[in-house]
Amino acid sequence: MKYLMGILSFLNLACSNKPTENDLLIKELDTSIIEMFNAHNIETSLDKNGIISINTKEKITIENNLIFQDYPDSYSSRLDMKIQLDDDRVIYESFGDIGKSKLIASQQNLLNFTKNDFHVILNAFNNSTDEQITTEEWTIGNSKYKVFIGNYGIKSSVEFNIPDKTFEKIEELVKNQDLKKNTHWVRFFYCNLNGEPFETEFLIDNELYANGITEMEKLDWEKSDKYYSLRNFMILRKIN
Repeated sequence: MKYLMGILSFLNLACSNKPTENDLLIKELDTSIIEMFNAHNIETSLDKNGIISINTKEKITIENNLIFQDYPDSYSSRLDMKIQLDDDRVIYESFGDIGKSKLIASQQNLLNFTKNDFHVILNAFNNSTDEQITTEEWTIGNSKYKVFIGNYGIKSSVEFNIPDKTFEKIEELVKNQDLKKNTHWVRFFYCNLNGEPFETEFLIDNELYANGITEMEKLDWEKSDKYYSLRNFMILRKIN
């Protein structure tokens, strides 16, 4: 009997250690992100806890998680990324999407990260630049910052016009902040559904900026009964 109980205990332990579908999808995402950095001559490593070390000039780590919601004919997914800086501060970024399978949905999450954030992060922490981003120098208070600005990330089932001076308003709101640290990051997101702002975010260093949301919603956003969204991400690095 003791022998049989031992076998059952071993089998239960083996089953409990079997990777889940989520585990395998996260591992695939990790591998893809590692390959992206490696393609830009940035060395990386992955530890047993799924934390990717990125050897940019200022080292960072990335930890990924996936959350799914099942629907009759599809899955919605959200990729949550924890990007830890050298000073132990953390950038939290999320990318949502849908797909016919969990694999397809998670691949869409990765595509959104690639389009919106990857080149900003790569260049901001490697003190470099490429054609996928814009860099500017901004004076904020008594400090100068080099700003690594991503392209607009757009999702839409219809064509829509981006309001005039959208980026100028983002810049104005950021420059009005009392920024003092060596690194800051900003994410703006606007989503229209059924002719109304369905969701608006303006985050500075992960914190919602209520006045930023109010001011951005005042812009002349096109009213459409179809879904559309616009996203922008930037990182500011202090020069002096």
